[in-house]
Amino acid sequence: MALEGEYEWEDFKLEFYWTSAFWIWSFIVFMFMLMINLLLAIILDVYNEVQAQEKSGEAVWDTLAQFWQRFLHLKHWVQEEKLLKATKETKTGVIEMDGLQATFPDIPQSQTDLLYSEGAKEMQVQSEKDLDTRKLLKMAGS
Repeated sequence: MALEGEYEWEDFKLEFYWTSAFWIWSFIVFMFMLMINLLLAIILDVYNEVQAQEKSGEAVWDTLAQFWQRFLHLKHWVQEEKLLKATKETKTGVIEMDGLQATFPDIPQSQTDLLYSEGAKEMQVQSEKDLDTRKLLKMAGS
């Protein structure tokens, strides 16, 4: 009401100008602060949910180290599309280190190490998610 101007200011100011002005402005400021607080609560709630679901948080220096390794071996670095294509061409969808080096003989050792360490991290994160789901299903079933 007050934010839309639906108050009788003309009547208020004739009787108690300063008191009415103080109450109306304090109400407007209070409502504005309340609405901003609600907006921030919604945004931070969604942020906390996303943060709780993301368990593979990588540190900034790890990302920078990976970029540096990629820059150093830029000439021989194998593109991700080629790696995915080679993985899909296998029968199991899994490619071992020997097979990877046989398919891409110039692949840098740092890239293969990075691929397998990231794969191990992703498997760990997925297994933790699966364990959480299994626990929930067991509790729901009992």
